[in-house]
Amino acid sequence: MKSKPLYARVVLPLPPDRYFDYSVPETFKGKVAVGQRVRVPFGNKRKIGYIVGLESRTNLPLKSIKPIENLVDEAPLLDPTLLELSKRMKAYYLCSWGEALEAILPSSLRPRTRGNPPEQEPLKELESLSVPDAVQKKILDDVKAAFESKTPKTFLLLGNRSEGKTELLLQIVHEILKKELSALVLYPEIEMAKAAFERFKRFFGKEVCIFHGALSPLDRYALWNDLREGRVRIVVGSRSAVFSPVKRLGLVILCEEHDPGYKQDESPRYHARQIAFFRSSLEGASVLLESDTPSFESYTEALKGRAVLLDLTGGQPPSKIPKVHVVDMREEWREKRRKVFFSKYLERRMANVLEEKGQILLFLNRRGFSTYIHCRKCGQVRRCPSCQLPLKYHAALKRLRCHTCNTEELPQNVCPECRGSVLRYTGVGTERIESEAHRLFPAAQIARLDTDALREGSRDQMTEAFRKKELDILIGTQMVVRQETAVPLVGILSADTLLNTPDFRASERAFSLLSRLVGQAARDEKKGEVIIQSFSPNHPAILAASTQNYQAFYEVESRFRKELGFPPFRFLARILFRGKKEESVSAASRAFKKRLARAKKGRKISLLGPAPDFLHPVKGECQWQLLVKSQKSDLADFLKKPLERFERKGGVRVIVDIDPY
Repeated sequence: MKSKPLYARVVLPLPPDRYFDYSVPETFKGKVAVGQRVRVPFGNKRKIGYIVGLESRTNLPLKSIKPIENLVDEAPLLDPTLLELSKRMKAYYLCSWGEALEAILPSSLRPRTRGNPPEQEPLKELESLSVPDAVQKKILDDVKAAFESKTPKTFLLLGNRSEGKTELLLQIVHEILKKELSALVLYPEIEMAKAAFERFKRFFGKEVCIFHGALSPLDRYALWNDLREGRVRIVVGSRSAVFSPVKRLGLVILCEEHDPGYKQDESPRYHARQIAFFRSSLEGASVLLESDTPSFESYTEALKGRAVLLDLTGGQPPSKIPKVHVVDMREEWREKRRKVFFSKYLERRMANVLEEKGQILLFLNRRGFSTYIHCRKCGQVRRCPSCQLPLKYHAALKRLRCHTCNTEELPQNVCPECRGSVLRYTGVGTERIESEAHRLFPAAQIARLDTDALREGSRDQMTEAFRKKELDILIGTQMVVRQETAVPLVGILSADTLLNTPDFRASERAFSLLSRLVGQAARDEKKGEVIIQSFSPNHPAILAASTQNYQAFYEVESRFRKELGFPPFRFLARILFRGKKEESVSAASRAFKKRLARAKKGRKISLLGPAPDFLHPVKGECQWQLLVKSQKSDLADFLKKPLERFERKGGVRVIVDIDPY
């Protein structure tokens, strides 16, 4: 006897926020469940979707309904909590349900045959950890009290480098395990997560695993099952590890929570910190945010009492602050009347350190040999044909290269616009600095650490060579901030490249980077020296970073944010309009702004733009952006209906970025 019909509501990882009904064949009845992945026909293709509901009837014509082709998983991999998390993601970030589920459990994950799981090692006591001092013990007791009271809280752990933060985090995770709970420990970069995993593994054995997006689909699938079945209780990983399906989640830790690496730049454009808050409310877990330079969002929440501030510093400045010398590059320019890469003071100190067999770290937030090439006759700048951003000259390659889409071309001696022969190489990048350093110090062993240099070598190999003192000078971009070797001299060649970017968070990011670079010279018994070169030597970010005074910087910068109405004192959304034709994209962005202006109806909403988005080009397309600011956190609710009703013409796509970075 034929059983009653059954229909599966399936969502696909596509932009339209809707589900599709598929019939469940007799052979799959009793095997399908909500949270399971299935393969289904979609148009002329086959796609993997997610079952979000099972119904005995459908409103669609029966002739139009196609059957499920097969089951990807034998049992649901998405439990009710993760399904609810995906609903909150789609509502907050205005993505489709399928896109949210794809972020949590990518359809590319495939099952594989595996043997019996290995026996778990018993939990080790942490005898090798140092006994907490009074400040650390107070913090540990405060966090333990939250677990014991079963009252989830948000903590902000503030502390300088070398103040025992890692040991304290290990102690906190140990307490979590003793309560039979699980923990997620997140880092903004995969390399940082790998290094931390080795440390955690020494104390917790097979209770800990590493989870990140670079794992193979097979390994991620096996690990997903281990976590779902409770075989592993500690996850160390990057941004995507926030979705790990651990059992009885007790705590989510975001190390260096200020780092923009926690923000996803593809749909759904989520921030791991916000997902941690969603999981906290769903699972009764606490969230611990750790940083020596916390984000303004998190620090403001702590000041308002919405997060518990755990101050490892005890209100005291760092015990090891190096000598910081700020060089006014305006004076250097007035004296030499030409471009200056190394100030007189920096060049002299570099010579002294090299004579004493010391090492030097040089930072410049620009790679390449020259910033751009322009014609002094007509003013034309050589730009990428796809992205329309200035091409950068790389001397080692003898090529012009686009740092966005990687397009390359040969440099020309004649301007293609006016046929003049007065092309000028302007600006400076890390490759040019490397060339100058070789000229000034020919006997020194010099290496460059940036994404261009890593095309030919390993980051680990280079940092290990520097640690072993096989290199005298290491020159690099933000990558050098992550290396852990303390040096007697750090040179920041142009703090202005950090400060002078069209981003309201520029000063905050500059302060964070400068503070970390100052810390690179502060960890030896013999204090090091940091030399900061700038045309704005009295900028608050530079002055505060020089003394490692976060509170002083926050007071100045927060006044600026309040006056201009930027986060954390306003809520922000970025609407992107993307397409092949400039006229269509421009028209769509202006039309949408008019629609939003009509929808405001007295609400305190500000609209900035639209304007061309030159900073985030997309190959082969043009992009415009519109910023929406609000005094309330309901931006998604405000934008939802105008987006649904907006008529897209000319192949223009509309992309929403809530809480943009």
